[in-house]
Amino acid sequence: MGAAGRSAGPTAEPGARVVPGPAVVTRPALGDRPGTSARCRPGHRSAGAPVRRGCGAGLRIRAFSAGNAAIPLSSIARGGLEFMLIIWLQGIRLPLHGYDYVDTPLWAGIYLLPLTVGFCFSTGSVPACSPRRTPRR
Repeated sequence: MGAAGRSAGPTAEPGARVVPGPAVVTRPALGDRPGTSARCRPGHRSAGAPVRRGCGAGLRIRAFSAGNAAIPLSSIARGGLEFMLIIWLQGIRLPLHGYDYVDTPLWAGIYLLPLTVGFCFSTGSVPACSPRRTPRR
């Protein structure tokens, strides 16, 4: 065979499948589907490795998916609350109580410092307030 027929990469046995990535050679298993690797097959277990349910199995659990969706939504809600309070303080509350329009951004920031500190402490205390629970099956 000439140089044109050779391929670069690991030498594989006949019937073996080369998985892209770091030089990994796998052998076909019974019931192996083309295009899947041993790491992504449901129920695959290797010596000493934890049981995996397939790639992306965590998102199939309803509670896990709902928790992952709730985190960015609560962050957006907190940001919206803080933004509305800033606008309300600068545009309505502080000018009605005798503050100059030039000084309202400074005083709105000062009045919102306790809220910011509360957000920081509440974020750190969430793991202690919510005990770990296992899903019911």
